[in-house]
Amino acid sequence: MTAHPPVSIGLPVRNGAVYLEEAVSDLLGQTAGDFELLISDNASDDQTEEICREAAADERVRYIRQPQNIGAAANYNEVFHRTSAPFFRWASHDDRCAPTHLEACLEMFKSTDPTTVLVYPQTLLIDADGDEIRIHDDQFDLQQPTARGRLVQLARIWGLCNPIMGLMRRDAAQRTRLIDTFRGSDLVMIAELAMLGPIREVREPLFLRRIHPGSALQGGTTDVPTWLDPRAKRESHLAERTSLPVLREILRSVQRGQGPAADRARTEVAVSTAWLARRARINGGRLKIWIRALGQSSHD
Repeated sequence: MTAHPPVSIGLPVRNGAVYLEEAVSDLLGQTAGDFELLISDNASDDQTEEICREAAADERVRYIRQPQNIGAAANYNEVFHRTSAPFFRWASHDDRCAPTHLEACLEMFKSTDPTTVLVYPQTLLIDADGDEIRIHDDQFDLQQPTARGRLVQLARIWGLCNPIMGLMRRDAAQRTRLIDTFRGSDLVMIAELAMLGPIREVREPLFLRRIHPGSALQGGTTDVPTWLDPRAKRESHLAERTSLPVLREILRSVQRGQGPAADRARTEVAVSTAWLARRARINGGRLKIWIRALGQSSHD
């Protein structure tokens, strides 16, 4: 590692011993090896600390331990604020990445528009044993020339926020709210990045997201607010079942943005319209499924 590596990787973890060693091994095996890795252990009470201290034998690794549970949001932001390289990437204790993940993202930054703020690879979903499930098409490749165009496209397609694990420019990321203490704050951060510049996708499945019983997608993080912030109250049914609170926060980000008030108002309308159209498509699809099921049951 050079004195000033170009990339910082931040890995926040709490009780992640089951998959942590494999995740760290993937990171340390990157072909672009000049980086620093900061692991912040959020008061784990399993074997996480032991694994982290062994990993810290590598000069690229720094390990810190929180004396008490500060919540996932604060821990994610902790690793960002305690690193300094011009490019930053978050890593998760239970996900994996291909050896060329960093190299491919850095090459994309070199070859693309200099205003690009985030580069992420395609996502391959894997199961608890590491077996392939399928490639997930994130569709976050936002190259529209205006912030409004990028936000509207994001509102049309948003879903799993895998690109948050891509490589981002620090100077852009520090102009966002980073990870906040509400469900979907990672998507709001992506929206705030999109307001600052294009987002690009590497068309290779180099990020391996693990779907397992303890993951959020499988209900392992059922009480998301208290996972993000131990002091939080359980969120409302509306927040649990819809993306309306996320839309509200994105619109607040637009309101706080730069430019004439009239332009910001037009952006709010355009983003809200795109979101409503998406919800209509989703609800229409659910209605069709319900009608087919009702028809099938009547025949039975």
